Amino acid sequence: EKTDGQATTALLAEEEMDLDEEFAVYNIDTYVEEGQIQKSELKGDGCIPVFEAKGEKWSFVKTDEKGKVTEVAEKERISNLATLGFYHFGTLREFKQAYEELRDSIKQEYGEVYIAPLYNWFINNDKELSIQKVDSEKVHILGTPEDVMEFWPEFNEKIK
Repeated sequence: EKTDGQATTALLAEEEMDLDEEFAVYNIDTYVEEGQIQKSELKGDGCIPVFEAKGEKWSFVKTDEKGKVTEVAEKERISNLATLGFYHFGTLREFKQAYEELRDSIKQEYGEVYIAPLYNWFINNDKELSIQKVDSEKVHILGTPEDVMEFWPEFNEKIK
């Protein structure tokens, strides 16, 4: 059934998981070339793979001069580091706690419950967040038919 957002949908995994397991969510509309996200780099209480992006349609991550994550925003360009749609959390328990505390405010602000803004709970609770930079050339956006045709020009012929 339809939910009020990706974070709510992701939390349905709770029925199949232990709350102390690592937890990751990956959007369907972004393709990242093989080998660009390394499990060994998914450290701390959460890790956000990012790439340098133009435009406003992304979730953005702001870091300080030492690389510490200081803010995450949905569709607000607070930096040039966009999330690529892969969200890692050290445990499902902390994802759930962030969700329960921020769900209503995220829904009120954005109209649906996105995942990226949940990382602000981690920031506000002094949790260890990291980013993993991915080369922009290795990230392919598949969110619209035009994006798919840019990535795979033969797509239009395949669907006829």
